Amino acid sequence: MVIFAPSFAAQLHAREAVLLGPVAAVAAVAVIGGRPLLRKTLPFGTAVSLCLVLGAWGEELGFAWFQASSAVVVVALLMEPNITLERLILKSSWRLCGTFLGSALAVLMAWALEITGKEPLEVTCLCFSAFLGFGMVQVFHSKDAAFPFISSVTCITCAVLMFGFMAAGWALIFGQIASVLVGEMLSLSSSLLCQLMLPDASSLSLVFVVRTSQQILDQTVTALELIFMSQVAVLRTSGSTSPARQFRLAGRGSTLGEGSLQLASYLAEASSQRGDLTDMLGRLEEEEAILQSRCRMCLSDMRFINLAGWLDAHQVDAELVQEVHRLFLQACALSHLAAVRPLDAESWLAVGPYFQQGRKHMKVALECLKSLLESAKAFGSKGEKEQELERLCSGVENARVQLKEAWAAFQQLPAERRACAGHAAAALCQGFDSILVDIASCAQRYTRDTEWKDLEVRLQNALKSPPCMT
Repeated sequence: MVIFAPSFAAQLHAREAVLLGPVAAVAAVAVIGGRPLLRKTLPFGTAVSLCLVLGAWGEELGFAWFQASSAVVVVALLMEPNITLERLILKSSWRLCGTFLGSALAVLMAWALEITGKEPLEVTCLCFSAFLGFGMVQVFHSKDAAFPFISSVTCITCAVLMFGFMAAGWALIFGQIASVLVGEMLSLSSSLLCQLMLPDASSLSLVFVVRTSQQILDQTVTALELIFMSQVAVLRTSGSTSPARQFRLAGRGSTLGEGSLQLASYLAEASSQRGDLTDMLGRLEEEEAILQSRCRMCLSDMRFINLAGWLDAHQVDAELVQEVHRLFLQACALSHLAAVRPLDAESWLAVGPYFQQGRKHMKVALECLKSLLESAKAFGSKGEKEQELERLCSGVENARVQLKEAWAAFQQLPAERRACAGHAAAALCQGFDSILVDIASCAQRYTRDTEWKDLEVRLQNALKSPPCMT
């Protein structure tokens, strides 16, 4: 049997083709997601590759004790997708603490087994006692942010080291501890290196909080659009107006954003049952809950590593984030009310145009609030910031004027109609008015201790003025 060995040239070409694989992979990631996606994925691939290199060439480099499998597991546990730089630093420190605790416990258990013997009965009793204590401590500290993760790492480290000790003795314990530490250092160093080579602000918790709050404001606008879709469903059911009239009262195309326009198109084609609106609102609330939880986690990370001074310098704080969350909750409450107790067709035909105009001004105010959230980076001068605040004040004032006009138009309806729809109309006007007051309260944070006293007075008047139903 003749075996044809490949020539040296063929081997060289094959090696070149293999080396071109990483280049092609990086180019594909850059084409698909651009620089942000490359910044998020490149550290993970770099850390895993370095672990494999150390594992393959460990003996030549003097790292015969290195275990690539343990280091790769550490990298996979630490470098989760979309992790921020602050979160990576915290998880690395927690992982390091858990590794030391688990290693110390495993060494103590190994010494105890050296004395009592490595019989299965002794090992079982010792592990049962240790992990029962771990479970008890974890239950008592389950509400802590760091302790559950540290406890899990401690348990895993202790179990892995004990199994290694039972199979190969003390040499495996110390080699595995060192491998875990190397994996942590590679995870953190690769992320910091990629941050220096490919600077990306989205990897910082501060920027993530700002962008998440802006997404919540977009969802607030979408929740407000559902109110008008609920009223359109009432008009479709009653058949009292033409489709063109329904289209104009919904305000589609002129005031909807890209996401809200898709939502309105879907709801316009859907049936008139209010379950469609309720299901859409439920999905919207679930998405916002996920964003809000991640936003709170980032704020907790920044407080944990003492970045509060940097946060204040960029004019983003936890209270403002909570106020944005409350804006969304109020919009959802109004949407639920409109789905359960909408205005009748006659009442909406009277007040709908005023609410439509008020919605336009409210959307302008929300867009200005989105810009103000990242004012430290988005505005080059104080004049531009003052201009946004001026637009926000005008939007709030004009929207409240439209609400008063809507309530005045409702008062012109017959007494029987006002008696039937009075509670729903008052709740709708009061809800929109409360959202406008909260928008003004958020904007007040940017006018305190500044030279824009006239804007401060206008915002204070918006907060002090009585509701529109007077």
